[in-house]
Amino acid sequence: MTSAGQAQGVLSGGSGSCKGRQGRTGRGNSYYTPINSILSAYALTLRTSP
Repeated sequence: MTSAGQAQGVLSGGSGSCKGRQGRTGRGNSYYTPINSILSAYALTLRTSP
């Protein structure tokens, strides 16, 4: 969710490590799914205010 209240997507797990040896960047993977893809797949609506 952005500061303007806009949902962008979902970042989910994956494999590997985010932190490599000696503090270097690891070679892990993570997966990003845009929110509209998720909403349409399940026929959902995102409600951000009452």
